[in-house]
Amino acid sequence: VLEKWVLDDFRPNLTIILDAPVRLALKRTRRRRQIDRIENERENFFRKVRRTYLRRAEAAPKRYRVIDASKSLSKVKLQLQEILAPFIQHYVDSNESASKKSSDLK
Repeated sequence: VLEKWVLDDFRPNLTIILDAPVRLALKRTRRRRQIDRIENERENFFRKVRRTYLRRAEAAPKRYRVIDASKSLSKVKLQLQEILAPFIQHYVDSNESASKKSSDLK
């Protein structure tokens, strides 16, 4: 309900989920800084959140990409590059095409 109220029908073209087992994610979070109110929730809360996002990704695979964030930082970066490069190129090509059409009309 909140999402519908805030976003209405707006949906991003791409949503990237950095997925890792809950215990690993919490361990990493707690290691790097002081935890906030959300990060202080119980593991069960994070399991539900993770499950919800993974279900969304499964229901809309063209819009969601799931990255295995349990891997090393260099492997996560590589996965991000593999996802983002063609996505960005598509929009660069689209903008160039639109610019050419616009200049052809002049």
